[in-house]
Amino acid sequence: MKTFVAAALVLCCSAETSYVMEPPVIRAAAIDVQSRIFNGSTAVWFDLICVICFAMGAYAFQASQAQKSSIVDSGFSAAPAKKLKESTDCESEASSAVQSEPVKVAKRTATASDEDTVGASTKGLTPPWANSSKPKAVAVPDATTKKTRSRSAKPGRGPSEQHRRWNQRIVEATRSEEILEIVEEADSQLNAVNLATAVHRIAKWSKKGPSSSRSNIAWRQLLGLIRVNADSFSAQGFANVFWALGTVHVDCTMEDQLLDSLATGMMRIMDQFNPQALTTVAWGMATMEYNNNTLGQAIKEACFKQLESFNQQDLANAAWALTSLGVSDDALLDRIADISALLIPSFKPQETANLMWAFAVAKRAHKELMDAVVAQVAESPDSLSSQALSNIAWSFAKLGKHDKELCKNIAAGASGRMRWFSPPELSKLLWAFATMEYRDDALMESAVLAAGKLADQFTPQLLSNTVWAMGTLKYSNSAVLDKLARAASTRKDSFAPQAAANLLWGYAVLGHRSNSLFKKFADTITPRLGEFTPTTLVTTVWAFAVAGVPIASLLGAFESRIIVKARQFTVLEKDALIRALKKLDYVKPAILKALSD
Repeated sequence: MKTFVAAALVLCCSAETSYVMEPPVIRAAAIDVQSRIFNGSTAVWFDLICVICFAMGAYAFQASQAQKSSIVDSGFSAAPAKKLKESTDCESEASSAVQSEPVKVAKRTATASDEDTVGASTKGLTPPWANSSKPKAVAVPDATTKKTRSRSAKPGRGPSEQHRRWNQRIVEATRSEEILEIVEEADSQLNAVNLATAVHRIAKWSKKGPSSSRSNIAWRQLLGLIRVNADSFSAQGFANVFWALGTVHVDCTMEDQLLDSLATGMMRIMDQFNPQALTTVAWGMATMEYNNNTLGQAIKEACFKQLESFNQQDLANAAWALTSLGVSDDALLDRIADISALLIPSFKPQETANLMWAFAVAKRAHKELMDAVVAQVAESPDSLSSQALSNIAWSFAKLGKHDKELCKNIAAGASGRMRWFSPPELSKLLWAFATMEYRDDALMESAVLAAGKLADQFTPQLLSNTVWAMGTLKYSNSAVLDKLARAASTRKDSFAPQAAANLLWGYAVLGHRSNSLFKKFADTITPRLGEFTPTTLVTTVWAFAVAGVPIASLLGAFESRIIVKARQFTVLEKDALIRALKKLDYVKPAILKALSD
């Protein structure tokens, strides 16, 4: 019996010393039992049994802990409930920093004004927030944390204390280079939450991505890890990744494998996306011009189902992004318009401008929505930014809604603030007023003078739009026209056919003599007449005729092109051509015969 008791006491004491979380009570109990047994007490057997059971329980718990440690170390998680909490904590850190994002975004390939020519298509236009503002990347609640995840983490990707430490280091980093050093150090140890946090933080600070060669290698490493983990992100993670990739202007043609992998991963959990996540992903896709029709259609359908819960920013972003991606349809836009028309008084001016831009590009007019926008502008035109003023005016002009009350209020809000208008905003505003045939002398004076100061910064399309608007509204300023002519002459080889035709037409209508401009453009136009449409060809011939600048080599080129395109001219265009050629004293029998057939 004493041998048995000794063995039990050894068990008790060894359990106490090996189980680090156990209190000293076991040692005290063991010593007490030992003294009483060896002193001959027989009333302590129950106490002895209790101590032995407690010790055996301690051993069992210790063995369980050791087993868990070995599992975590090998890359697997044995505690799903804890995994969900850790994932939520890390991901909330990734999203919390997104809420204070600056609101700038780089231009796409061209500005809206760059593409606006008389009768031109709206394809390829930039969002109205180019060079101004964009939707903030918002914290998207992780829907998967409210229930058991349907997708288990990959080996080595499950959240652990180490992943939490990586995430904390990423969040506390103060430079992009510091985050990339963490990526190099941790590499495949990083899980999806760590990767989403890292790419977001880098996008926050480095709008164009890393610059140094070493940082660029680490950046490529990060993108590679995101691609490998593309099926492990939550809805919030996908939203933050797409926001980041759009913000740093990732080239979708160079990163097609990465984006396709993310798209495939998204499709698996599309039902877990809330409005903010959907519109943030759509914004990223549109900003990168990543046209994945399958994903775009899925986002559109998901948006349609949730439209009733969209806030103002969600509505504006969805309309812009889905229209830019070419997946919006009449049913979606009409529903967005129905909801937005009731909420317009609480829309921010930029949200209103973005929303209207989408409807203009989609060529979808909605009376109730447009009436609500007119009322919003009338209430406080001075509160609208230069970009909002120009984009709202441009949108109404594109949709053929020539509202004088709107023009009056926009003119009142813009006239005294022309110094804040960028070249695209200035040119777009003038183009819109000319298209709506609304002339406000105070606005025209301040806008035209501002255009003269910015002439050297105007692109060929902006120069063309500005002169065309001045010609349409019959507003002339010789000093400004001379500045614009000099700027156009230096860029003559970069003018598209329609832009060149509209520029020359504007000078001809205003009666501004600029023979040197016409001669320089004649040299540029002559070898390119094959690119001119029938309407553009008529406009160009008419401009040279009204300006009284006959150029023999150009007239010969006109003749050959007119004969080739004779059957494509309308009756009115044929009449205008004949009158213009008579004015140039260049009426040839071959031309008359071709036009009469």
